[in-house]
Amino acid sequence: MNNVVLIAAAAVYETFFGPIKAPEIPARSWSVADYGAACDGVTKDTAAIRAAIDACSVAGGGRVIVPAGTYLTGAVHLKSNVELHLAEGATLLFTDDKADYLPPVRVNWEGTECMNYSPLVYAFGATNVAITGRGKLKSDTAKWYAGHYAEMADGSVAAKVAKLRKWGEDDTPVVERDATQGPGTLRPHLVQFNRCANVLVEDIRWEGSPFWCFNVVCCENVVCRNLEGHAHGHNTDGIDPEGTRNMLVENVVFDQGDDVVAIKAGRDRDGRRVGRATENFEMRNCRVLNGHSLVACGSELSGGIRNVWVHDCHVVNCAGLCFMKSNAARGGVVEDIRVSNITVDNVDVWLCGLSLAYQPNPYAIERHGVQHTKFRRFTMENVKAKYGAIGIRIRPTYMTDEEEAEARKAHALPEENPAEDFTFRNIEVETSSPEASVEIVHVDGVKVENVTIGKYRPIATNGVLCLTFDGALEAYRPLLPLLEKFGAHATFFVRGRIDAGLVREFTSRGHTVGLNGLTGLRAAEFIDKKGGTPEEYLAREVLPQIEEARAMGFEPRYWAYPDNDRSGETDYRMMYWHFRRNRAAGDLAEATKAMGDLPQGGSWMRTMYGYRLDAASVDAALGHLPSVAQRNWVFTTQGGAPSEVVSLLESAQRLGVQALGFEELDR
Repeated sequence: MNNVVLIAAAAVYETFFGPIKAPEIPARSWSVADYGAACDGVTKDTAAIRAAIDACSVAGGGRVIVPAGTYLTGAVHLKSNVELHLAEGATLLFTDDKADYLPPVRVNWEGTECMNYSPLVYAFGATNVAITGRGKLKSDTAKWYAGHYAEMADGSVAAKVAKLRKWGEDDTPVVERDATQGPGTLRPHLVQFNRCANVLVEDIRWEGSPFWCFNVVCCENVVCRNLEGHAHGHNTDGIDPEGTRNMLVENVVFDQGDDVVAIKAGRDRDGRRVGRATENFEMRNCRVLNGHSLVACGSELSGGIRNVWVHDCHVVNCAGLCFMKSNAARGGVVEDIRVSNITVDNVDVWLCGLSLAYQPNPYAIERHGVQHTKFRRFTMENVKAKYGAIGIRIRPTYMTDEEEAEARKAHALPEENPAEDFTFRNIEVETSSPEASVEIVHVDGVKVENVTIGKYRPIATNGVLCLTFDGALEAYRPLLPLLEKFGAHATFFVRGRIDAGLVREFTSRGHTVGLNGLTGLRAAEFIDKKGGTPEEYLAREVLPQIEEARAMGFEPRYWAYPDNDRSGETDYRMMYWHFRRNRAAGDLAEATKAMGDLPQGGSWMRTMYGYRLDAASVDAALGHLPSVAQRNWVFTTQGGAPSEVVSLLESAQRLGVQALGFEELDR
């Protein structure tokens, strides 16, 4: 026994849900050097590390010290009352040999339990366990990923995952689910605490991971603080609490290839069998260098997620801040989620997104029926971000037309709205992308307060309906008599060259026709692939389009030529041209004025709401129009003939409630 270093008294960490007490570790220590560790980065020190941990455990617990140096090792298994302390300058370098992570142990792999290769650091059923110190956990991932991509190519990984899911749906005993047998590898986690209590991870660094970095499964009272992690590769989430109660993450620097924090609670039937919610989770004062979502909920969430607060964080680069994801097999309830006081230098996609069509599982539905997820009481407030290409997209039933079709096949459209009580408050996004806006559908009880997306601010209105169609103009001729019957006007967006006579046919009846560009050569093709300059693109492609549009009776109404400076490079891919028919008709002018003189380009209109219309639905909805000048609610077909689109306008009968319009800011 080495008594050089003694542990201090257990600390207490305050959270919004109550205090968490750090694990109580006996004040005595062991060094792996005393058990034969070579510390040369070449000789495997697995046995020496395990021997030190075993000796510490047998004695009743204490601190196992890893002195400065590099230790090549296989799996490290922690035990109750043991603290693994990595001294400054110490590196645990994990091998890439799968044999070093056998025999298989009980793990949770993407929400389904099985017997698999041991996580690189693993604890199961331990109480009072810790990893501390200023040392590093490092995984040499080259071989792991080379094998993984090869197995993705030959289909063996997909087959193994499908087998795992079937085990979960069929209630196969966990001890019989040996995922290490046969082709296909389920990569191990960097660290997994499984069914542990009183866990502390403090001060360490990690570099690389074969899979998720820190997975905390069915644990209680967990603190992760003062950490720094760098891991890029497929599925390299930062910290994933799963079925865990009372957890704090603070002062962590994340540099991830996937979600920064993904809150989970088991997958489908297996998740409901385990039956553990993730609840009471706080994340604060963290910095994100790279990552997909700052915080994700799901898609493994069958046990439920509740009482989450993510706040006072700074993000340098991310795809989105919060993404809630599920499908029709998951079930569960996600409630009381709060994201606040966040600053973002660059968000590529959205501040908030929700999908119920994420990785559908037809076999689970076949075996156990549809299990819809309910989302309620979500708040995002006090957020400042730049370059949000979409803004806020709460569109639970689908994200794209293709995903919508898949969602319908997978029964991912619940009869009742799947979400309720969503609040967005004090949010500002600096962006010049015309794709950026707010789109919220299938949510009961939406509050949008002081939210600004680029030049525009979503505002609550009590308007009724603005019909917006996107697609081939000829396809909508059958709607003209119907619209005329109710004295209603609509906006039609078309792409490419169009006959001036057809434009006159629609505009003479009081409708607006918008033109979304004429050329098939996109800016990215001209500038990036052909080596042209932005000025040449403007002269050769854009200006001729404007002249041709004028010849067809259009006048330029709105077009965006963004200059988004990211790391010294200008992004010309977000380039759109929008035109509005130049008419002097008083009724159309009054209607446009009443709508706040919204940009009539397809991008703005298209992303406000995602309902699709057919003629029968339009007929039913137009009966509720009190006057043309009050149309503030936007519905969109997003392409396709009226006979092909899905009828979702039953909700039009509720148009007396709040709707979202846009006002242009004086900037």
